[in-house]
Amino acid sequence: MAVVLTPDGWDCVVTAGWGDHRVRCDETEVAFSGEPVGWQLSFEGPMTQETAERFVASVAYQVEQEVGEPVEWIQIAW
Repeated sequence: MAVVLTPDGWDCVVTAGWGDHRVRCDETEVAFSGEPVGWQLSFEGPMTQETAERFVASVAYQVEQEVGEPVEWIQIAW
């Protein structure tokens, strides 16, 4: 799970904290929580919306490659 949910090419490391998976990318922590319909991501710390969207797109691509199914991501709030 850590390999698939930690985006390639980003300077992110797995870190401790709440959620089912959590990474630290520079000054921002991203928590992943498994939900019945998929993964909920929460961003804590400074990250532009554009960077967050690229982050999510990168993770979605990796999940697609792993499961062999299309992935859709939906932004709930910013």
